[in-house]
Amino acid sequence: MLIISTSSFAHSSEISAGAGPPIVREPKPRASRTPIIPGDELVGGRDLPIYAAAMGGEGHMIVTFEAIDWVKRPAVLQNVRGGYGILVRGESMIPAYWPGDTALVNPHLQPARDSDAVFFHTPPKERCDEEAIIKRLVGMNDCEWTLEQYRPAKTFTESRVDWPICHRVSGEVQCSVNRSELPREHQIPEQKPGRSNERQLQ
Repeated sequence: MLIISTSSFAHSSEISAGAGPPIVREPKPRASRTPIIPGDELVGGRDLPIYAAAMGGEGHMIVTFEAIDWVKRPAVLQNVRGGYGILVRGESMIPAYWPGDTALVNPHLQPARDSDAVFFHTPPKERCDEEAIIKRLVGMNDCEWTLEQYRPAKTFTESRVDWPICHRVSGEVQCSVNRSELPREHQIPEQKPGRSNERQLQ
């Protein structure tokens, strides 16, 4: 059975040096990864739409908003109007998302730093194709999103004018890849002690 991921914490305090005694700040919690939902935690009727995606350029997907399947809902999307799943394509978010994994999306949650999100140029419409990207949101201001991907590893910015729609990912259902047998470079790296995953725009 898959195990839902949980938050952990940095192991050392941040110490600010300067005139006078040092200021000791409490360690900030490390950002949690998107929860992995075991199949036996899907509940209710089969009323959650799953949408397919095709490759649409480097790190991009073309999502077709015509359901290819309807599945039971995970608790994180229970009673969420407009919730949906996307079959992930592409390798830019490996090891967090492999091709064939399903990102479970709550379109009503506000954008939040250190969360995964799906971005669109325009609001998705039924039976329409929309260009999308799924990335880690690590920062934002009024003009830009600061995003992170893992393969190739990079942090970059995108205009909020070009990508105004941000839907938070609430969970993930993994495909049948046995991740315990993956090479080390394909595993999600552990956070080094004393460092926080919380990042902000400079």
